[in-house]
Amino acid sequence: MAAFDTIVRSGLVFLDSDCRLERRDIGIRDGRISCISSGLQESACKEIDAQGLIVLPGGVDSHCHIEQKTSTGLTPCGNFYGNSVSALCGGTTTIIPFACQFRGERIRDTVAEYRKLAAKSASDYALHVIVTDPSEPNAVADLAELF
Repeated sequence: MAAFDTIVRSGLVFLDSDCRLERRDIGIRDGRISCISSGLQESACKEIDAQGLIVLPGGVDSHCHIEQKTSTGLTPCGNFYGNSVSALCGGTTTIIPFACQFRGERIRDTVAEYRKLAAKSASDYALHVIVTDPSEPNAVADLAELF
């Protein structure tokens, strides 16, 4: 059995705040980096030769508008699949679009609707909920249920 799912071999990695690049192997297990070392001897199911390449983590776009409805019912022309593929091509692996609740709507229903839309995302995502109607009794119960 392989020690890692993936090993990225001989990549240039930033190791500290001094921005020093050093050649390292990166061992990945269960989707997480579990080891950064020089010359890993263990095996992996998949190995990636990164010699001469800088290995960086994916970026996070924490402010984006994807399929965000306006108060007039209009929606931007992009969608979660196309926008997330575009983001991935640029090295952004996580998107955090706004999920806007409108007056009279429950927060939990807004989040459920956006999660349904975001299910087609090719990248990781989270939602930035814009609460515009914090009416009782539902708002506190919805937030407790969601978060």
